[in-house]
Amino acid sequence: MLMFLFCIAARTSFAQISSVPFYYRIGVNEFSNVNVYSLFYDNQDETLYAATNSGVYFYAQSKFTLIKSDTNSRSISYFALKQDKAGTIYCNNLQGQVFEVQKDGLKLCVEFPRESLLSNFKYFIDNQSNLVCLGSKLIEYQKENKVFKPHVLMEKTDFVSDIKQTKSGKYLIGYRTAGNGVKSDFNYVIGKENFIEIEGRILFEMSNEIFGINFSGTQMNDAKLSQYESLKDEVIIADLNYGTDNYQQLTDSSFIIMAKQKGMSIGTFSEGEYNQTHELFANDFISAAHQCENGMLLLGTFNEGVIVIPKMSYLGYESTTLHSSIKAYDHDTYVVANRSGSVYGYSIDAREAEFIFQSRVNQDGLMISASLPDSKKPWGKLVKLKDRSGQGATDLGNGDIAFLAWNGILVRSLNKTKSHFQEPMQNVNTRGDFMLSSRGRYNAIAADTINHLIYASKLGEVYKYNYEGEEIEQIGQGLNMKVSSLHYSNNLLYCGTQKKGVFVFQDDSLVEVFDEQSGWNTNQIKKVERLGDLLYVLSRNGVQVYDLEKNKFLPLGLATNIMDRKVIDISVSKNRLLVLRRKDHFSIPVADLTEVVTPSNIYVDSFLVNGERIEFSESNFSFEENSMSFFVDYRDFRTKQKTSIVYKLEGFYDNWQILDPNEHEIKFQSLPPGKFKLKVGAQFNNILNEQFAYSFEISPPFWQRWWFYFLIVFGTIVLIGGLALLRLKSLKTKARRQLELESSKSKVLDAQLKAIRAQMNPHFVFNAINSIQDLVLNQETLKSYDCLESFSRLVRITLDHSEREFVKIYEEKEFLKLYLDLESLRFSEDFEYDLDSDKGLNEFEIPSMVIQPFIENAIKHGLLHKFGEKKLSVSFSKLDEGTVQCIIEDNGVGRKRSQEINERKKMYHKSFSTHAIDSRLKLISDQIGGKFTYEIIDLYQENKAVGTRVEIIFSD
Repeated sequence: MLMFLFCIAARTSFAQISSVPFYYRIGVNEFSNVNVYSLFYDNQDETLYAATNSGVYFYAQSKFTLIKSDTNSRSISYFALKQDKAGTIYCNNLQGQVFEVQKDGLKLCVEFPRESLLSNFKYFIDNQSNLVCLGSKLIEYQKENKVFKPHVLMEKTDFVSDIKQTKSGKYLIGYRTAGNGVKSDFNYVIGKENFIEIEGRILFEMSNEIFGINFSGTQMNDAKLSQYESLKDEVIIADLNYGTDNYQQLTDSSFIIMAKQKGMSIGTFSEGEYNQTHELFANDFISAAHQCENGMLLLGTFNEGVIVIPKMSYLGYESTTLHSSIKAYDHDTYVVANRSGSVYGYSIDAREAEFIFQSRVNQDGLMISASLPDSKKPWGKLVKLKDRSGQGATDLGNGDIAFLAWNGILVRSLNKTKSHFQEPMQNVNTRGDFMLSSRGRYNAIAADTINHLIYASKLGEVYKYNYEGEEIEQIGQGLNMKVSSLHYSNNLLYCGTQKKGVFVFQDDSLVEVFDEQSGWNTNQIKKVERLGDLLYVLSRNGVQVYDLEKNKFLPLGLATNIMDRKVIDISVSKNRLLVLRRKDHFSIPVADLTEVVTPSNIYVDSFLVNGERIEFSESNFSFEENSMSFFVDYRDFRTKQKTSIVYKLEGFYDNWQILDPNEHEIKFQSLPPGKFKLKVGAQFNNILNEQFAYSFEISPPFWQRWWFYFLIVFGTIVLIGGLALLRLKSLKTKARRQLELESSKSKVLDAQLKAIRAQMNPHFVFNAINSIQDLVLNQETLKSYDCLESFSRLVRITLDHSEREFVKIYEEKEFLKLYLDLESLRFSEDFEYDLDSDKGLNEFEIPSMVIQPFIENAIKHGLLHKFGEKKLSVSFSKLDEGTVQCIIEDNGVGRKRSQEINERKKMYHKSFSTHAIDSRLKLISDQIGGKFTYEIIDLYQENKAVGTRVEIIFSD
């Protein structure tokens, strides 16, 4: 049954909902069984130090690292991290030892006399950066030449509980008594401080005697401090009733109160008035606190790590149940519903949540109507809508509310005397219900209360109705918007869509689209709200706020830490943005969203080359030192969770890379030789801050230097030339001797020498070497190596074949392939050759140095003058038993055309003549009795020369 209910509930506190600022924890794993006694954040290098019952730690690269203890330390528990004016950090143990804190180890500075040591031993740093230690004596240690020299200020301080130095240089010493006038320290709590300085004056809570002393150690008086005019302006005598709680100075006007059991609160003074926050972190034992210069608050705990609070103004609430929605109630209050059906009311400055009502899970909704009658009770305008199965409701004015029911749009009147729907509702029922539309299930609704129009989304499409329920038209027809949220403001309809961003309509016409192309982080929109000139959008990737007047996004400041993909709902009041997450929610001042926060520093902690640590002063490395690792860190806790470390290596790649959030090592393996520049920066909220740059060079190996290439080419030329000359000289000598013995052999040798000259004529050698040199100059290292190797192999084979009468076909093919590969360097990519033979012919022997001259003639006279595609084929085939045919065919210009070209250009090439070939083949035939013949055939097609074909017959 549909019904409504004004919900006015008694204020009831629930333990599962507690108020907390936005925070996160660090060191949970490292400190799972560790008690933190003291914290200090060094602003100079943004390093957090923690003194614990298991040593002193520093936080870097997302983890706490234990600092090595001094070998003379008599305890592993350390307390009271403090810094002097020079930036030196100290700590102490309860054995009377004070240490200087360095990342590479603790250094013992002061050892208090053991005979004067009390259980409440403590130290502080005075105005001159001296270490003042308190036991049964008060001793000042002055640093001279790295040595601390003691100076006794007060001989007997057995019952002193605390000490404080005023700005004038005087000391205040507090005594405790057991209540019967007997001085005792039995109420002493480790780490407890009893003096707090507020607005330049000392505030304390003492039920016993307080003394003032000067630097000489002379006791001023043992009477009450109020009797001494010289200290009145520095001291406020006040009773704050802290009991046994521990309290610690935070700023000049605030201090933290750490409960004896669990929880904490913060006390502040402003214009002489004291205020104290409600209890925070009720489930944690807060053991230490430190507030940084930027306002960030760090809290130490027992066994639960360190709590980081980037900004105290982002107060919110935690819950043990899962939330479902949030709604602004007025300027100072709001309501939250959870998935179990409970609805709670909150005030911006309240310490507790108020239970309002229990609804049926996933069926009841709530609506705040500004047009309802005022109520003196706190939640008088909050309406519970029962049996609602839709996902929206809107105020129509005059006490009327339209909301999405299970079967359509339902209007309910909560002020029948002013309702827009008095007549139809009277006709329907007496409860004030009116079914505006029953045409299906809707998922979003908004209203224009001035023009009495309702906009509703059904199946992703938007329809407009008047207050009589008449469907006027469809909005954005054909756009296929798939709407997920509707909001009407300033005569504009904002439609948040599932995949296309935000569509904006004015007078039912599309006037603007906000999507990824216009700078939005995604097109998947969950909710849209507008207040004033600001457009608030909840998307799949979090919350964005857009200034419609200035046409730019708000930077969001530190609120970026909250507005991520964990947000499930938002709502806007006059000056605040309400952000709801699964188990917590926060109220953020809109003014804070305009804060521009730039990323802090990047630290490069170490640099490794091939696994060994290197100083950054070194910048030149050998080609073997090419594996490099840079360990980087970002330490600003305010922005750490949402800051990305980015880097690029100029000279290797120029695009910024994002380091994984859990990684701190930038690693480059097997870098090539060259000059590089590593740049590292921090990126927060789309602001990039480049912080680190390091230039270095990796030298190439000697075999990749230009002078080595030159030596290789020059040495190869000299070697080949020398070998050729020696060989030619040897052949000539041998030829003369042969001529004296036999004229026939002389002719054969003469033919062989001519063949060698044809194979290795100076023009060919010159062309080959020039081609190789071009490859070297073009830095085609591998190809030049291959060509040099081919050239040297050709020389060797030529010299080898010159001493042999016959060679096997596979040897001749290898020789011809090397020759053709080198000749091909003279041509562009349009030269092709094919070298083939029938199976079983590899072992057949033919005369050496016979085929190459024909190939040379084909290239020089046929292909060299041809434009376009140049082809040459060489094939060996078996005609019959003992007879092999070699065919050399080119698609050149033909012999006649080649002769004409050469005569016109007056070019006369001394080719290997057919007469020399005839003579050599005839001599070989006469000597061995075989038959060796050849025939040159001109190829024509349609009376046009298309190449030359040479057929050579070898028969045994």
